[in-house]
Amino acid sequence: MRQIFLSTTFHGTEPTKVDEVLRLLKGLDIDGVELGSTHSWQPDLVGVLQRCWHGAVYTHNFFPPARDRNLVINLASKDEVVLERSLEHAERCIDFAAEIGAELYTVHPGFLADAEPGSRREKGRCYDFAFSPERTAHDEAFSRMVDSLKLLLDKATKRGCNLAVETGGSLTRQGVLLLEQPEEYEQFFREIPDGVMLNFNLAHTVFATKVHDFSVSEFVQRFGERFAAVELSHNDGVLDQHLPLIADSYVFDYMDALPNVPLILEFRDVSLDEVRESIRLVREHFRERRGAC
Repeated sequence: MRQIFLSTTFHGTEPTKVDEVLRLLKGLDIDGVELGSTHSWQPDLVGVLQRCWHGAVYTHNFFPPARDRNLVINLASKDEVVLERSLEHAERCIDFAAEIGAELYTVHPGFLADAEPGSRREKGRCYDFAFSPERTAHDEAFSRMVDSLKLLLDKATKRGCNLAVETGGSLTRQGVLLLEQPEEYEQFFREIPDGVMLNFNLAHTVFATKVHDFSVSEFVQRFGERFAAVELSHNDGVLDQHLPLIADSYVFDYMDALPNVPLILEFRDVSLDEVRESIRLVREHFRERRGAC
């Protein structure tokens, strides 16, 4: 049976305390949680996790949260201060993941521009940051990203923590993201042949196929063996809305081509009933496939 993880980003629109969300998960048909990037800082998070959750855990990008809510991790920033703070926080995240026994820490690859401090996302629209208009050359940003991930891989290896980088893609923020095109991944894996896996965000990569003219099936065939997990959410085909799944979601068009790795349901501002229905739809999809064999 395919494992299903639920990201803790699903609850509300404002930063939440992670224990508030974890207490809502009792009785859900999930195999684990992904501690997401939408939580407020609080002390003793190790103790909080020990009290509130006893299953499998992944941690994502900005967890545990920093005290400074304006910090946005950019592993490719040309601003030395931003880059240093990004690496410092990501290393703290790896330490935390190792301390709580998380099976995986996932991180975003970085951007060609820094996110503007305090930028907010609009409910019902995309969950992109607002970026500075100043852009870095792609080759320079890519090189800094690779150097940053080499440092984080060294840290993760020493701490016994698995590391994955999330796939990129956007129709609304074109020209600012890294790791969108297959050629970038070929170059990336030449630079870092082993150790860094992929957190395959299906929505992002579908967007990338529309911008860069390749297919999801081609991407999965070429890089699927590097997938550590797959992130799923529904959208209108244009905006990265992180909506719950529906019966005719585009997600199910690709499900059978995906490798057998954990699926992470990564939603924003949805109800528990919508979460339960999304889980049911995924479970039902795989039950039907088994029955057809």
